[in-house]
Amino acid sequence: MKNKKNRCSGNLKKAVASFCRGLDLPHDATRLFKETPDKVARLWVEHFTEGYRMDLGQILGRPSRGPNGSVIVVRNLDFYSMCPHHLLPSHGRAHIAYVSSGRLAGFAALAKLIDACGHRLILQEEASHMAAQALVDHLGARAAACAIEAQHLCLIVRGRSRTSRVETVAFAGHASRKERAELLSLVRP
Repeated sequence: MKNKKNRCSGNLKKAVASFCRGLDLPHDATRLFKETPDKVARLWVEHFTEGYRMDLGQILGRPSRGPNGSVIVVRNLDFYSMCPHHLLPSHGRAHIAYVSSGRLAGFAALAKLIDACGHRLILQEEASHMAAQALVDHLGARAAACAIEAQHLCLIVRGRSRTSRVETVAFAGHASRKERAELLSLVRP
């Protein structure tokens, strides 16, 4: 895995260097680019795409025993991701809730799950769904919901809105209409 990470990083460094040259900026503007390829490659590999190297099943794989039917809610988990359309970041908060089937994930595991889902080239809608579905698939939750609210730099820099926040809500699993509504209300910001 480490060799693949280094090779990707090397390829990425070359691509970033080419990108910087391709901007065709005056020399005085490029004087700070010397370390840019290395810094950008490291940032992308270690943060923006690390979710591809994280196994959702492993993250949730060591649950503890707990009461069946308990509702667990964790709010305000830091979230950031990278827009696959513009390669610009979004950041905000994620809120997750699930109905236990007797298996409980640690709170740190739930934060790591949000990181694994977000640290990819992924749409916010897909990240919300991925997190909720992982709780059902890998933790055995009867039902799960995930809401993400985030600001998208692609909206801000293109002058569309400086204050907008995008909210996505996803549900997975099986629950009655009443349980589903309650679970979704628990994750809504």
